[in-house]
Amino acid sequence: MLTLGLVVALYGLLASLRRSAARAPANPWGAATLEWTTASPPPHDNFEAPPRGRRPYDFTGLRRLSDAEGWAPGEETLR
Repeated sequence: MLTLGLVVALYGLLASLRRSAARAPANPWGAATLEWTTASPPPHDNFEAPPRGRRPYDFTGLRRLSDAEGWAPGEETLR
């Protein structure tokens, strides 16, 4: 059983390496928490300016850019 599980995992790994899939956007799920507002890879101090705190489940300021770019904070969220 252990060998079968490893074979299935290795097959999935090799199959995903062979496919040329598109990279995930910066915020694919439209999350509103701080870890999704920083760039990837993050800068030295994680944020270029101190982040402004807001409620963790406040999704009102997010807007969808496209399928490839994901979600981004709206103009009213950045102020």
